[in-house]
Amino acid sequence: MCEFKVRSMRMSEFNTVAQLVYDSVHTLCTKEYTKEQLDAWVPKDLYMPAFRRSIFRCYAIVAVCNKEIIGFMSTERDGYINRLYTSPDWVKKGVATALLENTEEWAKVHKIKELVLEASKSAEGFYIKRGFVKTGEIRSIKNNLEFVSAKMRKELKNG
Repeated sequence: MCEFKVRSMRMSEFNTVAQLVYDSVHTLCTKEYTKEQLDAWVPKDLYMPAFRRSIFRCYAIVAVCNKEIIGFMSTERDGYINRLYTSPDWVKKGVATALLENTEEWAKVHKIKELVLEASKSAEGFYIKRGFVKTGEIRSIKNNLEFVSAKMRKELKNG
């Protein structure tokens, strides 16, 4: 195992990141979601223009080990965390924490007072351990399937 680094995502890495998101969801979330829900959440063809545009209007970062992308995170300019995914091979090795810490520092520099997100059932515990508070639930429908996520927030000091 190598030491990984966190850096800005490059436009040329979009397809690699999209595959990482797909692999992460379809590998790590199978206990909490059905196959149909996983397919609705992250379809195999995630290379759609809307997904591409959404990433590049955000603060988008990756974790890299020996030129391999092992984690990805994107956050809106107002502090809304869109996505945080880790390669299944790198779960519980500090990648997601490093991405989140990097984003918190970025947010503080940009005077953002809080980070907010909608956490999947799979990720809710991760965020709670890192100081986020559950403020409610969100129910949404994708492809006629219901998804329940936790609405969460974290106040940033010096933000």
